[in-house]
Amino acid sequence: MDEQKRVFWDTMKLFKEIGLLPHVLLIGSWVEYVYEFAYYKDYYSNLRTRDLDFLVKNINRPSNPIDIKQALTNNGYIMDVDSLTGTTKFFKENLLELEFLVMEKGRGQSEPYLIKPLNIRAEGLRHLDILLNNTTQVSIDEYGMMLQIPLPQAYLLHKIIISDKRSDFKREKDLRSILNILEYMKQYPQELHTLSYIYQNRLLKSEQAKVFKYCNEYNIDLGFDLSRVNNNILIKDAVKRNFEMER
Repeated sequence: MDEQKRVFWDTMKLFKEIGLLPHVLLIGSWVEYVYEFAYYKDYYSNLRTRDLDFLVKNINRPSNPIDIKQALTNNGYIMDVDSLTGTTKFFKENLLELEFLVMEKGRGQSEPYLIKPLNIRAEGLRHLDILLNNTTQVSIDEYGMMLQIPLPQAYLLHKIIISDKRSDFKREKDLRSILNILEYMKQYPQELHTLSYIYQNRLLKSEQAKVFKYCNEYNIDLGFDLSRVNNNILIKDAVKRNFEMER
């Protein structure tokens, strides 16, 4: 195991020891490594990043405060407050850059969100509910822990939906990840069925439109007919509008 992955697992063990794991969801590209390690058989991730991101599920939890700053600095991380965003970040040498994120709701806010139980400030981002509402737990027997991660289908769709907000470099990297996961899914009909279900039932119409546009642009086949799904949505909307007008 290389040094970066060793530090990753050391961080996960630390989070378990201080009671943080139940309150965060691992997101970002390190999820792909967990898919490889404990979720998909014979799957190989395309991991090439220092960014280690966690979604805080509820900014008011846990009820008992956790001194995450002290815990991480005691384990070799250096804390920094981003001069542009005001968010709290942690760096482990040149191996990992750890950041906590929260869901942006409603009209949002320009300032970072204060997570009082952790005494840190985190950036709020849109569309993270896709990941939080479609999760699974994986048992990491080797380290005696349970990790909460997004379902691969939700992870893939989220990558697509936020693509237009990413830099060219990250957009190209995301495309490789999307194609890599999708290639594996296509070996198993149930995986594609779950992908179709989340697309049809767990996304906003605006998010579905982003997926439709992205797949057309990059000629990606998700394993089901996106145009048919979108046409069905348009028909249902038209029927609903006509019904409301008649009333």
